Amino acid sequence: TWHSRFPSGRSPMNSHPRSQQTGVVMIGNLRTLTGVSRMNRLLLEALRTGGFPVLEVPLEDRTGVATAIAELADFRQRFERIVIIASHTVDRLPLLEGFLARPELRGVHRIALWHWEYCEPPAALAESQRLFDEFWAVSRHAAISLQQYSDTRVRVFPVPIPRRTLPRPSKSDVGWPERFTFLTVFDHLSLSPRKNPTAAIRAFREAFPEPLPEGPQLIIKSRSAERMPEADNALRYEAAQRPDITIQDSALTDERQADLIAAADVLVSLHRAEGYGLALAEAMGAGTIAMGTAWSGNLDFMTATNSVLVPYQLVPASTDLWNIPAGADWAEPDVSAAATEMQRLVSDQPWRDELRATAFRDAGQRHSFEVTAEWLGRALEV
Repeated sequence: TWHSRFPSGRSPMNSHPRSQQTGVVMIGNLRTLTGVSRMNRLLLEALRTGGFPVLEVPLEDRTGVATAIAELADFRQRFERIVIIASHTVDRLPLLEGFLARPELRGVHRIALWHWEYCEPPAALAESQRLFDEFWAVSRHAAISLQQYSDTRVRVFPVPIPRRTLPRPSKSDVGWPERFTFLTVFDHLSLSPRKNPTAAIRAFREAFPEPLPEGPQLIIKSRSAERMPEADNALRYEAAQRPDITIQDSALTDERQADLIAAADVLVSLHRAEGYGLALAEAMGAGTIAMGTAWSGNLDFMTATNSVLVPYQLVPASTDLWNIPAGADWAEPDVSAAATEMQRLVSDQPWRDELRATAFRDAGQRHSFEVTAEWLGRALEV
């Protein structure tokens, strides 16, 4: 529904008077517990920080869509201009097309927020070009295929990184033993071969060959295991016989997942490809060290001074997985190098403190909601 309040507690900025003349229709998965939906909620918060009234169209909620349709005509009449921002994922394209065809939206500027992990384009790119006037990619990496294979205007959307204002929870607060903790977060439906949690397990086993009662632990926080039982079984096989490796599968709210990330010492993502890398970004804003493969979308915010970057080799991506385009490459992270970094992280507290402080500062100075709102104020003057 149409929101004019600011549930995050942020006040609207006064630096964009045009924002009061421009209404934004935000379409996509807005209320689920997926990473894409979380990204969409961050965009919504940035829009409100910039003072833009927003009509939400949650595609996963039929009642919410019906409510938005009922308010659409009135919403359009209230503002001099209307801009559509549609969160673009391949599986949602038919629903997007149906909503965009509504007569109330004729002649409205259409922007697709593009989530994509590969440098080769998806099969749906041509159809997407027909529907949208402009693409916003969530990272420079995500923009590559659009810039190479599309004639549509492409801009890189500066994703805001939330900075935690609450005290960091203890490990016992989130149900973990009070030990040095590496955490990996992923969703099986986002393709576990791409997220590559197995590499985190192998690096941890190499770094710490013998589990110790007070030694470090690795928590694998997964989601959707019931939808991908074979992948879940393979992951549990990798962790077998290691009491210091725990796999927890559940769908968590934004707040609950933020607490897990903040309770960990290190967030590990030895991914093969990321459109952005939201968990790594949230770690930086929570005072948790981010450790990730030095390739793809996470390089928009991870540097050698604010995080731990793991070397890799580019290899051909698997061709038997859903939604991976022909000819795409992805990264194969160096597991032994990751293991060495894990050992240093456990033993070198001054380095940990420096990484945390730099990351938290960078998140606030370079990737704040105010920085994104300023960008939106310029980008929506179309």
